[in-house]
Amino acid sequence: MRGMIDRGDTDALLDYRRRAPHAARAHPTDEHLLPLFWALGAAGVGARARHHAGGVHYGNLSMDAWEFWSV
Repeated sequence: MRGMIDRGDTDALLDYRRRAPHAARAHPTDEHLLPLFWALGAAGVGARARHHAGGVHYGNLSMDAWEFWSV
């Protein structure tokens, strides 16, 4: 997902369940991803993204922080 966010590929982001069929195991419902989509949409068309922190903890818990701003 990070590459899609960096590229601003919102079509691919919103189609993640088809493009990454195993994503449903990590996100059986969308509530954990909705804040990401909301923030990206609020930044507007052509928004830029900056990844501030992240990594995988305990072998399966991803904790990322993003900043979005409009161009």
